[in-house]
Amino acid sequence: MDWDPGTATLWVADRGNGAAPFAFYRGTLFPGWAGRLLGPDSLFAPSIRAGIGVLASGPDGAIYFATAGGVGRVVPDRGP
Repeated sequence: MDWDPGTATLWVADRGNGAAPFAFYRGTLFPGWAGRLLGPDSLFAPSIRAGIGVLASGPDGAIYFATAGGVGRVVPDRGP
């Protein structure tokens, strides 16, 4: 679920059995993704994405995801 205040639109992606693993990216850590609808297929390798149950864009700009085994965070690789 995501609210777009600019258009006063509430977006809901219903998977039928719980939370949908999609989110609009509203952060600043990944400027190229601003405003894009993100999902497991666009972020993760096939071996990982099948287990993603929830996906969210956090206030810190990171992308958070949850699987049955825990919660993870995606941030840019800043290098050494």
